[in-house]
Amino acid sequence: MITITGLHLPRNSENTPILTLFDVRLEGLMHLRGCALVDKPAGLTVWGPPLPKGETVKSGIAFSKELRTAITEAASAAYEALKTAPRPGFELSAAVALVRQIEEREA
Repeated sequence: MITITGLHLPRNSENTPILTLFDVRLEGLMHLRGCALVDKPAGLTVWGPPLPKGETVKSGIAFSKELRTAITEAASAAYEALKTAPRPGFELSAAVALVRQIEEREA
């Protein structure tokens, strides 16, 4: 199961392709902090957490195509829920509803 947590909009300039930053939990495997949902010319994708400054690669995580697609779909849905949040506190209830939808789809 894939769970998106810690979703928030970045405070970067409008020129960045990063739409939102988030954490992702891959049930029974790992919890990644600092992932990004990115709007690329070829479509939405996700980037894994960045490595500390000075490293020569951008991320130490390489997602398989299937996992990248699943995380992108989950993060995109959570991002849309966050953007349309009508009131404070909605983000949490939207995230809970999203997790339930993902669980139902995976069952």
